[in-house]
Amino acid sequence: MRTKTLLLAAVLSAAGAATSLAQVYSVNAVGYINVSLGVGYTMIANQLNASPSNSLETIFGSALGAGDTVFKFNGVGFDSAVSAGGGVFLYSTPSPFTLGPGEGAFVQTGTAKTVTFVGEVPQGPALNVVMVPGYNLVSSIVPQSVGLGSIGFPIAASDTVFFYNGTGFDSYISLDNTATNWLSSSPTLPPQPTPAVGQSFFVQRSAGATWTRNFVVN
Repeated sequence: MRTKTLLLAAVLSAAGAATSLAQVYSVNAVGYINVSLGVGYTMIANQLNASPSNSLETIFGSALGAGDTVFKFNGVGFDSAVSAGGGVFLYSTPSPFTLGPGEGAFVQTGTAKTVTFVGEVPQGPALNVVMVPGYNLVSSIVPQSVGLGSIGFPIAASDTVFFYNGTGFDSYISLDNTATNWLSSSPTLPPQPTPAVGQSFFVQRSAGATWTRNFVVN
């Protein structure tokens, strides 16, 4: 999946507060992420907090055409939302679902297109993605494309990460708990799982865990 990220050097407001360790600043960064959707299924992630909410109506607007469908994993199967065009969605669930940073979804489209997510970059010392035993469909909570071993991803031996490649899944089996030693399904894959910006992935876990990030835009 091809993605393009342009983080605006926008709204940086700082209020200095002296501490015994460092100067602390309040920083807000607004940006947008362009995510390319191919014909068929694409695994995506919305890694920005939209305003007023991360509802599908807000984050997609009218970018999806009639019949395009968003699928969100609920732990045992998928909830779906079919686009009726013009930013209107018909949900399979009694209440509409959202898609926020740290989550993931499939989008099924009949024609290739680009969707643009706009919002504020998540920041703070405790950006948490909670995962349960079994399958989880998740993403990096912030828009970065780096190896999972470099961003504190919790993993145990035999846990497996899956990326959708357009026709099936590429997989990585963890050989220990470091998130840096992996056995991949193809020798052409990167040495460790590295999700693109705007891309989600499955992880099959033997136990639950919380993926915590500490991220600040300077």
